[in-house]
Amino acid sequence: MDKTVLILGDNGRFGRHAARAFSERGWEVRQFDRVSENLWDAAWGADVIVNAWNPLYPDWVEQVPKLTKQVIEVAEATKATKATVIVPGNVHNFGTDAPDIFDANMPHNATNPLGRIRTEMEAAYRDSGVRTIILRAGDFIDTQASGNWFDKVITPKLDKGPFGQAQENELAGVAYCASVLAGCTTFAGNTVSVEQAAPD
Repeated sequence: MDKTVLILGDNGRFGRHAARAFSERGWEVRQFDRVSENLWDAAWGADVIVNAWNPLYPDWVEQVPKLTKQVIEVAEATKATKATVIVPGNVHNFGTDAPDIFDANMPHNATNPLGRIRTEMEAAYRDSGVRTIILRAGDFIDTQASGNWFDKVITPKLDKGPFGQAQENELAGVAYCASVLAGCTTFAGNTVSVEQAAPD
């Protein structure tokens, strides 16, 4: 496979796993340093852009719209390569009254600030016309603690039973799904399951 993926936020939890997953599937992986590199140069010729940037919650209001705009502008400029943007989504959009089982037609009814920011972010991708994959999951569980509140409060309780053992590699699995979906160029509609996308 002669494909190139640009990972934004490769030092973060999802970005780190995504870089590994794409590399293992034969992709050329580009990593990006916001301090020293130019995003436009880094994205030139990329087939896929993984937007794994995830600012701290207090910074979402200011940074998420700005980062989303940058990624969309760059993806639009690379349309000659039909660049696809992959965004690790979450369930903030659905609000507190969402049912226990989600589906593709779930309305985005969140009224809290974080939920509205995520909803507006996804709407911006949709309205831009850039081919975008929102890979939605709940809280990401990693085998390497990052020091955030989820790692400190929730995750330590999960390794005391079968649930923790089953879920400990969830984040790596989600990143693997991203690498599979990146190679899926033909599927009906705007949703696809991992089973539908996986060739094996």
